[in-house]
Amino acid sequence: MPRIAIAGLDRHDAAVAPTGPRAAGAALLARFAGTSVAAASAGAAGPADFARRVAPGLRRGAVDGVILCVESTAHPHQVRAALRLVDKPALLLSLPADGAEPDDDAAAGGAATARRARTSVAELAFTLRAERVNVDVVAGRGDCAATLARILQWTDTLAASKRLAGTDIGILSLAAEGMPRAAAGLPVLSSALGLRFVALDSADLARRRDAVSRFRLRRKLADFDGAVDIGCASAAIEAVLRTACALDDMVWATRCGAIVHCPGTRTGAQDALIERTLAAGAALLNGRGLPVAGRGGVNAVAARCVLEALGAPAACAEPVGTPIPSATTAWAMDVPHRHLAGTHRARLDDDLRVTQALAAGPVTALALVEPAPGMLVLRFAEGVIVDRPDGRCDVALDAPPDGFTGARCALGRGHAGLAIERLARYLNLDALRAGRGLSD
Repeated sequence: MPRIAIAGLDRHDAAVAPTGPRAAGAALLARFAGTSVAAASAGAAGPADFARRVAPGLRRGAVDGVILCVESTAHPHQVRAALRLVDKPALLLSLPADGAEPDDDAAAGGAATARRARTSVAELAFTLRAERVNVDVVAGRGDCAATLARILQWTDTLAASKRLAGTDIGILSLAAEGMPRAAAGLPVLSSALGLRFVALDSADLARRRDAVSRFRLRRKLADFDGAVDIGCASAAIEAVLRTACALDDMVWATRCGAIVHCPGTRTGAQDALIERTLAAGAALLNGRGLPVAGRGGVNAVAARCVLEALGAPAACAEPVGTPIPSATTAWAMDVPHRHLAGTHRARLDDDLRVTQALAAGPVTALALVEPAPGMLVLRFAEGVIVDRPDGRCDVALDAPPDGFTGARCALGRGHAGLAIERLARYLNLDALRAGRGLSD
């Protein structure tokens, strides 16, 4: 969970009795004590003292986000200045204005003007988000359970974005020039989601395959026997085991959280062998939650990373049936996370294809689409997995999966639509349910 600092912005600089932001910050800190969030008080000050006493500590402190307690009648310019001084992901806790002096409403020009003032913080938050300032707003009191629940949703989203931004994705290419042309959209994914991409060379993977010892092959075979039903010849399984060991070594060496295999220009026998055994060799990595996808799977792996960051075990998948509203559609997928597969076991056939059935239950499909250059949309649909005895599964979605047809995406356990929408709002992206257009 992230580390949170709680600060208050008073309406005055004078040293007076505790005001609304001070009391709200203390109450909120006491309520955080019963959660897994590490929260600490950064103090409260007026507009002038905030820049001198509170903001420097927030900038230097090892905190991931800041909760700024302000009254709903706070001046928008003062709040804007305080947020820019903080320079960290922030949440505005907009407090009721019943702590104001009795003559404040009259001085403001009557009840109508006071009502307009109480909405200024929400309007400011909307303006700041339009300016790409990372801020959200919650209205309530620091001692309210409902307010704490909404704040905890924000901390969960902050933690998910932090996990997502800390993910390195390796691009394993057979192209001699390094990054393949299929990865042209990497800057969009990097800037929108914070993902980092690392170029991996298949020649390095080939060298690691050659260096695998017989002892490691026997140990890896024991891992496969425990997780995958092997239905191919022993000569073929040895090639798969070498690729699996080499992938393990490459992951540890590069600290990648995901790998994408893209086609390239090399056509040697070693490269052909790697490409043939890569999907099967990656089966255990996928089962442990480290996504590895094949051709054109950059966006699919990124979508799986999003679902995993939100706490939903996921698999890279692709619809293979004709989508019909309110009906099931057949999907083909990589070996999923073990929590998504349940008690089902993957199977490796004579053609080195890995098939897997998923456990029945709720599911969320997520695709990262780019409707325009430089624009990223999180397109999702919720549904239910219908169990099948073979290596595919049927998924009944709550909307026609037109956003997923013909493209690889990710399937995650549970209904994560609200979490996806919160994350998209936090990252200043659009999240759209399948079956709807950008103008809906």
